[in-house]
Amino acid sequence: MPRDAFIEKLEQLARSSGEDADALESEILAMFDAEQNRSELFSKIVTDVAKALGQDVGNTTHDLGEKVKALRVPTVKCAAIRLNDGRIFTGKRHRQALDAAHAIEPDRLLVNRAEHGFVTEEGQFLNRMDAMDLVLRTGQVQEEDLCNPRYGLFSEDLY
Repeated sequence: MPRDAFIEKLEQLARSSGEDADALESEILAMFDAEQNRSELFSKIVTDVAKALGQDVGNTTHDLGEKVKALRVPTVKCAAIRLNDGRIFTGKRHRQALDAAHAIEPDRLLVNRAEHGFVTEEGQFLNRMDAMDLVLRTGQVQEEDLCNPRYGLFSEDLY
C-alpha cells in the first residue's frame, strides 16, 4: 500500500468519530499489517499526519491503535451543563440538560447556577468559549454560522 493511501486514511480517521472511526481504524490496521517495513513506514506517516493536523505525537511507545487515536480531532457532541459538584447533564439543547438535572436534583438553585457548555465525543466538558474555539478550529461550524460569537457557542450553532 502506498504511503499516500495511509496518510489519506489516517486523515479521514482524524476527522471521524464513533462507529465510523472504529471501522476506519480497523481498515487502517489491516492495511498496516500487510506492509513489510511497518515500523519505518508508520513512523513517517504518523509524523506527517500529526504535522498536517498541528499535533505532536512525540516519541511514545504506544501501539498503532493508540497513536492513531491520539491523532483524532475531538468534536463537540451536544449541549451540556455542569453543576458545581462536577455532575454533567447533556441534551441536544441546554434546556434538555437542565430538565434532566432538575429531574434528579432537588436543589433548584444548584441547577440554575450550572455552567452551560458542551461535551465532546470523548466526554470532555467545554465551556461555551472553548467549545466555540474547537468547532471553528476543526471546521465543525463556520464562523459566519455562529449565532453570537461574542458569548461563545450555542446549541443552535450546531443544529
